[in-house]
Amino acid sequence: MLDWHEARMGKRTRPHSSYESFKAELSFVGLIGARRLINRHLSEGPPTPAERLNST
Repeated sequence: MLDWHEARMGKRTRPHSSYESFKAELSFVGLIGARRLINRHLSEGPPTPAERLNST
């Protein structure tokens, strides 16, 4: 996982700072994904315009 992150970042930053940004990015993506899953589970109807915009 860290190897993938280092390859994606091109080793531009120090290992510690890149790891910190990686953790922040991972938790941010996890929050967005969890909210989207919960919203989809709660509303069985068609997606709202806001959800349609966020899914792209």
